[in-house]
Amino acid sequence: MKANSCPISQNRTDSYLERIEAFISAIIVTVFIVTCSFIFPLILLFDYILKLSSRNKSGLFKPVAKKCKDILNLPQKDVDEAPKKFAKILGTIISFNLIILYTFQLHIPAVIVSLIFITFALLEAFFDFCAGCKIYSLIKRYYN
Repeated sequence: MKANSCPISQNRTDSYLERIEAFISAIIVTVFIVTCSFIFPLILLFDYILKLSSRNKSGLFKPVAKKCKDILNLPQKDVDEAPKKFAKILGTIISFNLIILYTFQLHIPAVIVSLIFITFALLEAFFDFCAGCKIYSLIKRYYN
């Protein structure tokens, strides 16, 4: 029987924290669409860079997510970290692209990219469906 863990990383992460952080990210991008303020994708990009670069994988919203998890009394649900890390890389790329689109005043493409991001973030938050993780699995399967 095949193991249910990732062969690249044996590290684990809490699925509920990831889902709450995805919801926070969806809120930030929604506020970006409503306000057209450059600061929101910049905050999101900074958050993703922190998550990917810090040893404790703590972004700007991790303390808020932990507090929400405690308030909701959610259990620990560990999942493989590698697919989630790949999804964070995709989030970083999307955030960077939002900044570029905003800088060049390409508002309609920025809204389209934002809506795609919000859709994926809400799928993660409410249904535990990680689109980046699915893409990761397809890539892993293709190269194995």
